[in-house]
Amino acid sequence: MIYINDEEYPFAEEKSLETILLQLNIYASTGIAVAINNVVIPKIEWNNYLINDNDEIIIIKATQGG
Repeated sequence: MIYINDEEYPFAEEKSLETILLQLNIYASTGIAVAINNVVIPKIEWNNYLINDNDEIIIIKATQGG
């Protein structure tokens, strides 16, 4: 089980952050930042960063406005 923005998601095996974002149709979004266990993960590391059981992922989407 992992947690994404405080919601539980069952994932059976260890996967990369990039794979999880693709499965959730989030990766295509531009202007997102991702933190795992309160540590921001640079986009260049998403493909190699492995998600573990009980990881807490926070996804923040940039918005426009003024």
